[in-house]
Amino acid sequence: MLRQTETELEANKPVADTLNRLILVMQVVDDEEYIRGFCDLLLKYSDILEWGKITKIQLRKPHVFVRNTNTADQLLHRYARSDAGLSRRFFEKYRSSAFREAIIDLSVFKVNPKKSPEDRYLIEFAKLILQNIFPSIAFFCPDWNRYFMESVRKLASLEPPSMPDNSPETHSLGYYVRKLIDEYVDEYEELFYSYINQLSQLNDKQLEEFTHRIFDS
Repeated sequence: MLRQTETELEANKPVADTLNRLILVMQVVDDEEYIRGFCDLLLKYSDILEWGKITKIQLRKPHVFVRNTNTADQLLHRYARSDAGLSRRFFEKYRSSAFREAIIDLSVFKVNPKKSPEDRYLIEFAKLILQNIFPSIAFFCPDWNRYFMESVRKLASLEPPSMPDNSPETHSLGYYVRKLIDEYVDEYEELFYSYINQLSQLNDKQLEEFTHRIFDS
């Protein structure tokens, strides 16, 4: 199944049929070599998995590319109990998209510099929302909180990104993924950067407290 999944993901038009079945099968697999192969596959094809998520959001496609991300995330958390470096590996591969999705999801919560973080009920609700982001295991990397805070400060000081008008046309998957990501950011630009600006109003201590209360277990 691992080989078939790779074949499907490497096709000109990637599909995740076998991957969706594989995720379910992995719930009853305890072979370390197979588990390692499964994790390596999710890391190797992170760009395609992100492409699948973004096209669904951006193009409003009814078809879900990966149907069992919550199950996959539960598996990764289980594997991490015996592999201390697993959260870091997924953090390094998915941190940018995980940050983007976290900001969009958290934007329903207003930031009040005079009363921050939010009350504990909203914090618990935020944690439930963030559990639906794949892979939420990235949030458990020791470097996540620092990355989140640094990204907020950096983005607050920059102009919103846009694709150059003279970008060369290419059919490469990498270019297509980057273009979709930029379109995704453009669509939610006002929402995304509005919340970045709200967070940037917090002083360093408040932002650190907010980040710890949201992401720490």
